[in-house]
Amino acid sequence: MAGAIALTATISVLGAVIGPAWRPREIVNDIVPTAPETDVHTANPVPVGTYEIREQVVDVDLGGVTVRALVRSPLGLDADLSAVVFMHGAGTHDLTGFADQAAALTSAGIVTVVPDKGMANYSTAHRDYGALAVDYGRSVTMAAGLPGVTSVGIYAESEGAYSAPILATTQENVDFVVLISPPVVPARQQSAFATDNYLRNVGVPSALLRTIPRALGVEMPFGTLRYADFDPQPYQQQMTQPTFLAFGTGDASMPLVQATEQLRDDLAVAGNDALTTRFYADANHGMKLGTGDDQVLDAGFAQGLADWIHGLDDSAHEEPRIAGAQPHQTYAADPLPHVRWFLSGNALVVTHGAALVLFAGGATAAGVQWLVGRSRRRAGMDAVAQLPRTTAWLLGGAGVLTLAAWGAFGVYIQRVAYLAFNYLRDPAWTFGVYTVQQIVAFAAAAVLAAALVSGHLNRDQIAGARRAVFGTTAGGTLALLVLLAYWGGFPDITGGAGI
Repeated sequence: MAGAIALTATISVLGAVIGPAWRPREIVNDIVPTAPETDVHTANPVPVGTYEIREQVVDVDLGGVTVRALVRSPLGLDADLSAVVFMHGAGTHDLTGFADQAAALTSAGIVTVVPDKGMANYSTAHRDYGALAVDYGRSVTMAAGLPGVTSVGIYAESEGAYSAPILATTQENVDFVVLISPPVVPARQQSAFATDNYLRNVGVPSALLRTIPRALGVEMPFGTLRYADFDPQPYQQQMTQPTFLAFGTGDASMPLVQATEQLRDDLAVAGNDALTTRFYADANHGMKLGTGDDQVLDAGFAQGLADWIHGLDDSAHEEPRIAGAQPHQTYAADPLPHVRWFLSGNALVVTHGAALVLFAGGATAAGVQWLVGRSRRRAGMDAVAQLPRTTAWLLGGAGVLTLAAWGAFGVYIQRVAYLAFNYLRDPAWTFGVYTVQQIVAFAAAAVLAAALVSGHLNRDQIAGARRAVFGTTAGGTLALLVLLAYWGGFPDITGGAGI
């Protein structure tokens, strides 16, 4: 028992100290709306729903590749029109996106253009926000040439707000900018912030929080996901256009307060104080209310944005500059702490692969050794020397329990992710199932400790090939348990070290 406790303590401490800690910085909320109403005051408001809509699909040349764009125009208007080009976030890709938002604006007298996203520069592994800005810029140019259009703005939602500042600062005919749920900070920081928020909302054991910098702070293997470190700040600091910023207070994925402060300060670098900010109570990432198929666009958002566009340039300086519901943000979306080299980049794959290969190699050799010995015995030949039976059974048991602990942890994390993304809580799962998984992990360590003790007591019978089999299997099992502890799937006896 003493050996089991000692080995468990060693694994737990190693898992905690070889990874970075997670102590997000608390922030002071100095963003206070000066009015609860989200209205934007303009001399000539046009109610949403005033105009019928004509839809037309046109082609946009992206320089050798053609994409479609859905142009919505208000019937009965043919002069002094403002147009808005929509820039997709991570969840939308074609001209069918933004249907509610575009239709609402067009019915209020604004031309809207929703192009297909140019996917040549966009994939899970690689994304070029500068190239995407060039692609959307061609739609801006097309919109500027539409009949009656005299000004063009861009509407960028979520990830689209990474390309929007580039487009706004590199193309002359962008007259105004609308940023909806923009990350403002690099995606790595925003993702860590969102994950922390989601896990805290679900309610998970604190040991799991330390997986955030370990999973999201790494350099991804094989040079993928480098766009996670793209920083829009240098471009935001060059934006001179009037800007409309909107967040829903029901959006837990974005740093509402920090993003507002940073965008305000970034625009000020360019001498731009034309920032209008609105917070919509309970609205989600896409400015909608409700859940699932019952979501509807926040009516106040659609009307306020339409009024802001119609009222430019005066509306860009109208008070209140910040209005709506009070936003809340407890922790900052700061840069993540450093991850040790052997757990980052290609070394991350090598480290985990080496542990698995070591374990699998030893287990395979032991199995082959047992089969050969059994075959020789049946043939009446001299048996092959094998590990002592007790030692072999303990070592095999430790290996099986270790694999079971990893499997259970994987299933557990998948379920937690589902709960998080759906804003659900299930303490029976997040704590109850986690406890069961931890018991399995502890049992693996206890049985491994017993196998090591047995191997030591029978060391005279473990020599040559048997020693290699024993060492590789035990070493691989130990390495897998340490890595399991690193990711939070092993009992934490450190009192929160690394959290």
